[in-house]
Amino acid sequence: MADIFQAGVNVTLIGLGVAFVLLTMLILVVHAMSAVARLIEAARPEVAAAAPMASPAPPLPEPRSVKPEIAGAVAAAVRMYRTRRAP
Repeated sequence: MADIFQAGVNVTLIGLGVAFVLLTMLILVVHAMSAVARLIEAARPEVAAAAPMASPAPPLPEPRSVKPEIAGAVAAAVRMYRTRRAP
């Protein structure tokens, strides 16, 4: 029984160690890629400066009016829902 327990502990520790090492490597790779991107951006400032400005978004269309029948049906449904859900 002790052998099975020892094997379980070994597998758990190996799994935790592998996960820790891989996640640490992932963090280091992301930091390295970020540093490389910053160096590339610093080496080519004219590209960032020459980028065209985004045009402003077009104005939103005017809201459409709702037919009174539809507004009444929605109001009745909301009222019914609220009365049924009231504590």
